[in-house]
Amino acid sequence: MPLTVLQVLPSLKSGGVERHVIDLVKNLDTFEVKSLVCSGGGELEEELKNLNVGHISLKIGTKNPFKWVLLSFKLSQVIKNHEIDLIHVHSRAPAFIVCLSSFLSKTPWISTYHGAYKSTNIFKKFYNRIMTKGGGTIAISRYMEKHIKSHHPNAVTYFIPEGIDVKNFTFNPDLRVKKRQELGLKEEEQVWMLPGRWTTLKGHAVFLKALELLKAQGIHITGLLVGNKGENSKNKNSLVIQKLLKKASNLQCLVLEETSAIQDLYQAVDGVVSCSLVPEAFGRTTVEALTMGLPFIGTTLGATIELCEDVPNAFLVQPGDATALASALKKVYNLSRIFNLDLSEKYSLEKMCRQHETLYKKVFLAKKS
Repeated sequence: MPLTVLQVLPSLKSGGVERHVIDLVKNLDTFEVKSLVCSGGGELEEELKNLNVGHISLKIGTKNPFKWVLLSFKLSQVIKNHEIDLIHVHSRAPAFIVCLSSFLSKTPWISTYHGAYKSTNIFKKFYNRIMTKGGGTIAISRYMEKHIKSHHPNAVTYFIPEGIDVKNFTFNPDLRVKKRQELGLKEEEQVWMLPGRWTTLKGHAVFLKALELLKAQGIHITGLLVGNKGENSKNKNSLVIQKLLKKASNLQCLVLEETSAIQDLYQAVDGVVSCSLVPEAFGRTTVEALTMGLPFIGTTLGATIELCEDVPNAFLVQPGDATALASALKKVYNLSRIFNLDLSEKYSLEKMCRQHETLYKKVFLAKKS
């Protein structure tokens, strides 16, 4: 008898957490797990519909504690109506609602810690701790495992690294030619991609400054910046982002909105950078780029360090150092792809889903006994 698991997250807008959940529900049905998703909705709802995965729309991402109680009762009713066996929550605010719903419905729950949350004061520590109050907390990297343990020593953690569908990240020379033509790129043009939504913490300013320094030395690299610009949001950094977009235009960079077909862009580029100024909990695009055999430059923060360990075409620089990044780009200019790099044993989607199924059954059976 398959388990029915409810995946809970704030929304289904584009992002790493959302993509992680989509990958989970897409593949868990082959591991005797039936999935249902509860969120505030978003553009990725259409993908769930195509997968025949049910979606329950609740404003579960609210940070207003006065709304949590009512939402907990609503979620408890969802759990009862759909005969949910286990709840898997992916964010802190929904975790408070899930915790109370779990108590009301006698349904076990677990969480995945998707970010290196800071505990700058007692209130933040309390807010973060909720992620460790279920039947287990999944750490998606060794870095995150250490982070959770250092802040919550009593947490029961399970190391399950994020996985990707490796077969979607295989180099295809014909597709490279086609995609570069679509983007208006010349064959001899060096193109490096920075994937990630436009925030000041993703290091877009550092990347653009590095390209500017190289240009002054007579070395031209075309930047491909792919990510949600958040133009319709009330982002306090929106003016900074607008200035960065103008600078990108002056440097003749290509700026694209986030796309689910990012694997096609990996075909077209010559390398990938991650200029994050804060620690990454995992680094999905890092693994995708390396799986494609692309040269990669990241920062010496978070999980990026372990992902790049022993990978010959991966290089690390200090965060925020545009001069160091420019030097690294100059060093790897014209560096070829590596075609025999196999990361599937570490980061395969199949392995990730199998480990989730094992944990789901363990927590479910522990609650029953």
